[in-house]
Amino acid sequence: MTKNMALATTDGSSGTATSLVNWQTALETFLNTLSSPRTQKAYERAVTEAMRAIGVQWLADLTPPMLAAYRAGLVARLDIDREDRLSPSTINLKLGALRSFLHFCRLTWVPPLAKDLIAFVLKSPKAEVRRPFEVLSEAERQRLLEAARHVRTAVFLFARHGIRW
Repeated sequence: MTKNMALATTDGSSGTATSLVNWQTALETFLNTLSSPRTQKAYERAVTEAMRAIGVQWLADLTPPMLAAYRAGLVARLDIDREDRLSPSTINLKLGALRSFLHFCRLTWVPPLAKDLIAFVLKSPKAEVRRPFEVLSEAERQRLLEAARHVRTAVFLFARHGIRW
């Protein structure tokens, strides 16, 4: 069997068909369903990184603890003191790409993970918003508004009376 070949087998005890699909084949098919080339590249990088980090070849081998451990590893990288720190938006992209990929796989093959389980285990972390600016005090806000009124009045007078400079 080649690296990218999918194999269907029959479970002798129950007689039900189970699909053994390697993640590379599934990813290739999944990427063809995406319209944007930028999304394709971003999702390909994210899913490839995830599946290599998790260390499985076959989709049927994925387990919730594996996915939870992968997510925990990403969330740990939110720590501002780490050299390999990731921003919340990067982590959300990686988790969102993996969630989309696994939902696609549920529709096309038979991975053992339920939709709700995928959403729960791979939920995006809460993002802390850090504002790069200071909020104005009431006195500063009043001075700014007063200055704006003067500027607006001057612009109105210039425009009304045809003053040019």
